[in-house]
Amino acid sequence: MPDVIEQELDALVIGGGIAGLSAARLLVEQGHTVIVADEMCAGGRLMNIGTMLAYPGLEGTVSGPDLAARCLESALDAGVEMIPARVTRLERSGGWIAHTSEATLRARAVVLATGLGPDHTTLPSAAAFAGRGVSHCASCDGPLFAGQPVVVAGSGRWLATEIQHLASLAESVTAVLPGAHPAGPQPAWAQTAGLANVHVVTHAQVTGLEEDSHGVLGTVVVERAGNDALRLPVRGLFLSDDEVPCYPEGLPGDVLDPAGFIRTQDGVSTGLRGLFAAGDVRAGSVQYAISAAGDGTRAAQAAGAFISAL
Repeated sequence: MPDVIEQELDALVIGGGIAGLSAARLLVEQGHTVIVADEMCAGGRLMNIGTMLAYPGLEGTVSGPDLAARCLESALDAGVEMIPARVTRLERSGGWIAHTSEATLRARAVVLATGLGPDHTTLPSAAAFAGRGVSHCASCDGPLFAGQPVVVAGSGRWLATEIQHLASLAESVTAVLPGAHPAGPQPAWAQTAGLANVHVVTHAQVTGLEEDSHGVLGTVVVERAGNDALRLPVRGLFLSDDEVPCYPEGLPGDVLDPAGFIRTQDGVSTGLRGLFAAGDVRAGSVQYAISAAGDGTRAAQAAGAFISAL
């Protein structure tokens, strides 16, 4: 890990979703030096969302990736700099030092807009099959499994929507539910009832994954309460549990609530000098795109005022 400070900033925004991009754009417009660090690409959870209802300022419907592209374009036009890096650890030292695999950065203020990510504790073996048949995003990876059998497992609030999307692409969809009744909005589940290529297995969970002769996912093992295990030949497994908050190491435990979300005192301030939180990672967030954008704006205002007062 690099230990030389490669760049000193007014503000570092960690996370390139709508909250992070909104915060970074405003901070740059205020005249501050800013970098957005994101391991993957700009857009965050928007990249996992298909059609969205009308977003304020836009006519008609818009897809998550389209909205992400517009947010990125707006930020880049304002002069926001992005680096493809994962911030692994934060430490306080006359401001904040952020360690990444690519560089070590010092910033007067940090905005945590890291959002949510997959909960790898529910099926630890899934991580080994990333890119080899296991996905956490039906709208992203569904087309890769067109005409092939897939399994959707979990109890996340978007499960029904993901089943509908995959049913339009895959040969067959087996939905593995931990309970008796589906989670999520009931109208969405009602629309899955008439899909001929969807089969629902209740009181069950995926407990094992096996690769085929080509080294990719070939079999999903499903344990059912009071029944023999099912061995399903598939090409794809889509995990749809509710996601968990993500953030770098180094945060004191008292900054986090019991579920692992970041506590804030006034909506965006963590109580630690120069550290702010915005978007889905913040405790109390309603996890909507428009609220994340508002969080980013408020975090930028608070961080900008903090920097200017130094």
